[in-house]
Amino acid sequence: MGEDVPPARTRDARRTKARLLDAARNEFAEYGIAGARVERIAAAAGCNKAMIYRYFDNKDALFDAAFAAHVTAHLDRVNFDATDLPAYAGRLFDILEDDPTVIRLASWYRLERSGSPGHDAVTYANETRLAKLRQAQAAGNLTNRWDATAILVFVVSIANAWATLNPEFNATTAPDRTTRRLAVIDAVTRLIAPH
Repeated sequence: MGEDVPPARTRDARRTKARLLDAARNEFAEYGIAGARVERIAAAAGCNKAMIYRYFDNKDALFDAAFAAHVTAHLDRVNFDATDLPAYAGRLFDILEDDPTVIRLASWYRLERSGSPGHDAVTYANETRLAKLRQAQAAGNLTNRWDATAILVFVVSIANAWATLNPEFNATTAPDRTTRRLAVIDAVTRLIAPH
């Protein structure tokens, strides 16, 4: 009585959209935008493909919605902290190790949307992280050796380095996960150390 409960139709619509976004994330990570099939997405979500067009208009709009949800969830999980970049890099490394769809989805996005004006969720994520880095620099809590953009690029690149290696390298010479993670943290620690 005191709590508002949304009608069943609204709850079902939200659940259906969530299932579609989850299925779309997996499909786009596996096949990219061009190779993804709405039939497979609908089947994985347990609904018919008409629901995709009802909620998202077309496959490109579904990709945008799935990618935006992915970016938002990714930022929440990784918890960016401009004053503790080594720990942030370690958390990012863990996410990439635990969920290979993260790097695959980002790779497809870069490949298939390279000429686009940009995605609002990515722009927001970048602006938010850069603002926090600039604040940390202004407060004297982070090196000014490089500008905030360079620091973000370097830290993300270091955290991503192991996930982007070819499989032959990983299978034959890569150290164990703990050693790789410690190397990421150490590299970022050295990167931001004062002169």
